[in-house]
Amino acid sequence: MRLTKGMYGTEFDGTRGLFGLRCGQIRGGEIAHNGGWYNHRGEKLGWGDLAAVDFGRISRELMPDELFIVLGEQNSFWEFVEKIGAIGSQCTTTPTIEAPGVEYVTERAMYIISPGKCYYVDRCGSRKEDLVYGGVTFGVLSPETAGALITAVASL
Repeated sequence: MRLTKGMYGTEFDGTRGLFGLRCGQIRGGEIAHNGGWYNHRGEKLGWGDLAAVDFGRISRELMPDELFIVLGEQNSFWEFVEKIGAIGSQCTTTPTIEAPGVEYVTERAMYIISPGKCYYVDRCGSRKEDLVYGGVTFGVLSPETAGALITAVASL
């Protein structure tokens, strides 16, 4: 199993790993800003900006039994804050931040990357056509379809 909880380290002790990512990374022209990165078991891998080049590389290099799930900053960090600090790194968070579970990420997924395909989860139901960001095509999934995809891979 390649996508494991905490594999990219932390903001101040980041580890460059699979797909050339590093925890806390900053990207210009990012698609996901300060997103939380999760596996299909709802375990946090790391967090940071993701640009089109990252989405493309991840989708090309994922194995058939893997998903890379991206949640927004609010859902992957701020919902777990118990005590607010002047900046994010000075906040105290709940222990569940590292593994909120399949149900949590299923309900909040913003992007899902699977082998050879990137998806945007349309929670408003307003998108009917694929989206193209930076040359990467994102299929549009309803929350229900996204949940079925995550559940299917989680059951493998």
